[in-house]
Amino acid sequence: MTRATLVRTNPRNGSQGTIVEANRSRPIPLKGSRRALEVTLWLGVDAGGEQGEPPVAASISYAFRVREASGPEILAYHLHPGAGAFRAPHLHVSSGAGQLAPELQRAHLPTGSITLSQFVLMLIVDFGVAPLRPDWAAVLGSGTK
Repeated sequence: MTRATLVRTNPRNGSQGTIVEANRSRPIPLKGSRRALEVTLWLGVDAGGEQGEPPVAASISYAFRVREASGPEILAYHLHPGAGAFRAPHLHVSSGAGQLAPELQRAHLPTGSITLSQFVLMLIVDFGVAPLRPDWAAVLGSGTK
């Protein structure tokens, strides 16, 4: 789907954890699509279990966005529990999705927490983005082909 890499950047505004951004937060054109992707993850470190397990990175917050390649955002999944009035996982449907009621553009539509793999799977299956790997379904943990 893309060869962009995730790059660690410094936290902003004194926030905790580590920020990982794809393509340094610039939109990433998606293969086989008129769309672009933006990914930002805020990671914390889970100290590991009592059995001497190594520490692992755990997602604290995320912003997964899909937009027209050279235009407006279509939709965005957010989780930012430490900021703003709406702290639960949610979806924004933006003006790039077409003619919308103004309320939808401002709304925080509740969702469950999603993973980057689920977001990428949606882009491939529902937005027609071309995967780079023939084994993409297995890599993403999907039963879809």
